[in-house]
Amino acid sequence: MAATPAARPMRIPGYGLPAPAEADLLLALTRQFGAERAATVLAEALQAAGLRADDAPFPPGALARVADVLAQQDGVTRVIGRSFAIRLATYLLLRRRSAPSVP
Repeated sequence: MAATPAARPMRIPGYGLPAPAEADLLLALTRQFGAERAATVLAEALQAAGLRADDAPFPPGALARVADVLAQQDGVTRVIGRSFAIRLATYLLLRRRSAPSVP
């Protein structure tokens, strides 16, 4: 049975992008390394972050751990990890700011 893609959270006004997800990391890695190597790099990063691919979609904290693992590597993998960490932090900040205030 094929897994159905998880619903992505709504876009935050002013952000213009959907919530960051592991698919974004895979896409960035694929653009640099090709599909096979990208899948291997992401699987290794997930494992190093204490995650299993079967548990996707991952919450922001888990994605931040994966980004940190990637950012500790060399070359373009480091850039991808840092870039994703920045995007995730930006998304979380804007999500907090757009949340209604609780009296």
